[in-house]
Amino acid sequence: MSRLALPVAALALPVAALALAALPALTGCSDPVDRQAAERAVQQFHRQLDAGQYDAIYTAAAPDLRNGVTRAQFVALASAVHARMGATQSSKEQHWRRKVGPTDSADLAQQYLTRYAAGEVHESFTWRMKGDEARLVEYKADLPPL
Repeated sequence: MSRLALPVAALALPVAALALAALPALTGCSDPVDRQAAERAVQQFHRQLDAGQYDAIYTAAAPDLRNGVTRAQFVALASAVHARMGATQSSKEQHWRRKVGPTDSADLAQQYLTRYAAGEVHESFTWRMKGDEARLVEYKADLPPL
């Protein structure tokens, strides 16, 4: 009986080390995502939206967004949100999650509840994160019914 105690105890450390080594692969989060950079990007987005700088938002966006929607389509969406809802009053993150992105970056999806002058809007942002840079991949706004 005491013969089994030594092998089991000796195996405990290697098994624990293997479990810890595999943790990043199991969780899918082997490197941290700079959520503060994404939060700053949301604030910048709202400042530019309020200033009517829709073209600047589009120009700074990730190629994924620019390849999926034309400049005119994006400007029409952003200007419609601003025209209908007015100036940004406040914005609060409701949920976030890391998504699989290209090998040299990660995608961060965030849902916000944003209060505009004319009411609340649920917004979704997906950012391509690389270091402390966040580039817009996708934006959705669920406007309240008329």
